[in-house]
Amino acid sequence: MVGRDDAHGVQRRRRRARLRRLWAGGVARELARRSSELALWFFAFFVARHSVGHTVVQIPYDALGMELTSDYSQRVSLFSTKAGFQFLGYMLPPVCGVILIRWFPTDVVAVYAYTALILAIISVIVLIVLMAFVHERPDSYSGEGNNVPFVVAINRALSNGPYRMYLVIKFPL
Repeated sequence: MVGRDDAHGVQRRRRRARLRRLWAGGVARELARRSSELALWFFAFFVARHSVGHTVVQIPYDALGMELTSDYSQRVSLFSTKAGFQFLGYMLPPVCGVILIRWFPTDVVAVYAYTALILAIISVIVLIVLMAFVHERPDSYSGEGNNVPFVVAINRALSNGPYRMYLVIKFPL
């Protein structure tokens, strides 16, 4: 009887170990399946957010130059300046980090903190310069601009073939 209980106990322990392995494998597979689903939703959400957000910001940003001036040479100058500052905006944070990493080689938090401080100061200075030197078009002062209702303006914009092509190019895929 004692030998039978020991053999039965060993079988029971083996069966429990096998069930634990199966359960753990099933849980691991379920977690892997859920994490891949989560990664898919994460990817879809952030791609959609970036694409729609970029479209919502970039189209008015590109159209602003057309509203600021009607002179061709001023528009070229404006968009060239915009492209130059855009390039500087892309290059400034990494360059600032590379310079600051020489001063703080082991303190990553200080590098990020000083980079953020420098970029915040530059942003305030650029905003002040923008407010000081960009002016409204002269016809907006006189109030004799186009007083077109919103729906009519949208219909006119969407009936413009090149503008529709621009929207198709800029619209997120």
